[in-house]
Amino acid sequence: MTHFGKASWAWSSHRGGHGLEVRFFRKTFLLHEVSSSFPVLVSADSRYKFFANGFLVGRGPCKGTLEHYSYETYDLAPYLKKGRNILAGEVRWFGENSPASEVHSAVPGFLFHAEAFPELDTPGDWRVLDTSHLKPETSPFSNAMAFLGHFIAFIFFAPDK
Repeated sequence: MTHFGKASWAWSSHRGGHGLEVRFFRKTFLLHEVSSSFPVLVSADSRYKFFANGFLVGRGPCKGTLEHYSYETYDLAPYLKKGRNILAGEVRWFGENSPASEVHSAVPGFLFHAEAFPELDTPGDWRVLDTSHLKPETSPFSNAMAFLGHFIAFIFFAPDK
């Protein structure tokens, strides 16, 4: 499974600002039977946590380039059940303040593809929660610079014993 069928990137109608943005995605569906294999592809710009029926399935994506953006392949069969199932994703888009060691686009997104069940593909009827309650400090300094700043302050300003 190496293509995304008719799946395409999903996001809320509000793109967000220049800093960190968080969206929660949710898809509910029915299964009449659970097969022994249920492969799916998942990706996001910038980072995601992906859940099936409340279980953390995985995080990603791995580092890549804009020309070769990474995705992960998961087998959801162990997480699914006969009847109602819920897929969910928490997606964080770093925006202009993304870590210098990573390459991300200027457009946020979440991508899900199930080859055997194209009706589950994004954007489809995935619900999206546009949240503003997660707004950390987004100065232009990278996470590493902030860590090093705290580390250096500790070394130079820690009380002598």
